[in-house]
Amino acid sequence: LTHEVDEPTEYGIVSRDSTGRVMRFIEKPLESHVFSNEASTGIYLCEPEVMSCIPHERRFDFALDLFPRMLNNQEPIYAFPIPGYWCDVGDLARYRAAHFDAMSGKLRLDLPAAHIGEGVWLGEGTVIDSTADLHGPLHVGSHTIVRSGAKLGPRTVLGSNCLVDVGARVERSIIGGESFVGSGAEITDSILGGPHVIPEREELNYCVMIKAPTQRLTPPSTPVLRMPHTETVLTDEEEEHSQRRAA
Repeated sequence: LTHEVDEPTEYGIVSRDSTGRVMRFIEKPLESHVFSNEASTGIYLCEPEVMSCIPHERRFDFALDLFPRMLNNQEPIYAFPIPGYWCDVGDLARYRAAHFDAMSGKLRLDLPAAHIGEGVWLGEGTVIDSTADLHGPLHVGSHTIVRSGAKLGPRTVLGSNCLVDVGARVERSIIGGESFVGSGAEITDSILGGPHVIPEREELNYCVMIKAPTQRLTPPSTPVLRMPHTETVLTDEEEEHSQRRAA
């Protein structure tokens, strides 16, 4: 399956005839070798006999080995464009962008949360203090607690069972499930795979924390769009919620 892209040098590109049969394929070409902006999405439907072409117990790549071999043998490969939205999440910037696209409505997803207005999505059992500030687009996972004075969003995704402590701020970031953001901590333009513990008053900016040592995202050359403020909040009794979960 294929999709038109703006930067064909980052993908395998194809050229096909009127029936869809692939005539040429090259993986991540140099700019001087680009002949198409139709990129392979990495989604393949293969006949069982194609699998017999793949040798055992050694590295063998679809794009670098299998497809060139099949084309050299004049075996048929067909490409069909994907309509609508597609995003390659093979790097951190695109991974984050895919989350933001989902919240902004660029693609249709059945999010496991309730939309309470102004682009704010809350999962089941979330507890949001009445003094917390929520700015959409924002997704808060189920059974996450946001304490007093905390600020979330815009363009923020919190996983399930997180705790954002008093006065913490999270913007334009993705925080994995079961993470703790300490009191007064600030996280912007970052990705935390979770579960992670961010100490109080810690500042993270353009950081990536998975299981490897912290990396740095390249800051954008232009300012990131900030969404308008919204007063929409959800109130609840945090203590009662915690007791229910403990039970």
